[in-house]
Amino acid sequence: MCPAKHVLVSETASFARLSCGTDETWDTAMTADTKTPFEHVNDVLAQLKEMRHYAKNNVETLTAQWLLFDGELKKLKHVSQIEALMTRQSELHDALNEEIDKLEELAVSLQPPPEEAQ
Repeated sequence: MCPAKHVLVSETASFARLSCGTDETWDTAMTADTKTPFEHVNDVLAQLKEMRHYAKNNVETLTAQWLLFDGELKKLKHVSQIEALMTRQSELHDALNEEIDKLEELAVSLQPPPEEAQ
């Protein structure tokens, strides 16, 4: 493995040879163009699952704050704004779950067949 060195690689390259600072050492890097549809779907799934995790935490935190300060927010006339934000956050969470379910089904259909033992 070559030492850390930032090298720009064209996105259109299938494989790129990255110089490691010497004439003798080269590494081959995989770029986006070399990924299969299955790998792309799995990358998107991972990102959406991370977003879902943070969305869930945000809803829980906002709900906890809401419960602590509900009375004060009513006095300050900010109830409707907070309720709208909580509703939108919940809708985002639901939409993420729906898309994750669809992409998981797609990933199953794109998964390459297992290689047979020889």
